[in-house]
Amino acid sequence: MTAGKRGYIGASFKSAVDFIHQRGLAGKVLADCSPETRKLVEKPPTLSWMDSAPLDELETLIARHSGRQACVDLGLEAARKLGGGIVQPVLKFAMSLFGQSPASLLANLDRFYPLVASGLHFQYEAATETAGTVTMTCDGPSVPPAFFDVTRGNLMYMIELCQRQGTVEAPQVLSSDQLQTQVRYQVSWS
Repeated sequence: MTAGKRGYIGASFKSAVDFIHQRGLAGKVLADCSPETRKLVEKPPTLSWMDSAPLDELETLIARHSGRQACVDLGLEAARKLGGGIVQPVLKFAMSLFGQSPASLLANLDRFYPLVASGLHFQYEAATETAGTVTMTCDGPSVPPAFFDVTRGNLMYMIELCQRQGTVEAPQVLSSDQLQTQVRYQVSWS
């Protein structure tokens, strides 16, 4: 991986592999994916860092074969796995330090995401005590829409983690070019 490029820890890719098997999508997805990604699906990495392309490909194929909501579901399930594992100590610390509210977690996404992903940057702007906007900036070109839906599921986990009910609206792409893509999410909870 090079600086300014999106990438993930292998556990994120493994979550997507587990998801396609659990949802019965493995046959369809494997039939359509590249030989390189197919090899990774057969033997997924766990802790090594990897480029975003294989995960982008899997997420895009999940959306093609099962719809956008499946990508949101993947994002929520992956966040639950990673949030209950390698990211858990940081989330617990942040909640004890900043408070157990979705706003405090959303305002600190740049502290959590680097544990499992690179090339992603977040800003949270509160509108009220129970609503606001998350803006995500993704480094590099050609970020697939399926990834935005997966991130939507990740953000839903932040609300769930605080034992609140809430919504994360569908992503709105603000800009996209060869250097970066910027996406906005409206979030609210009660």
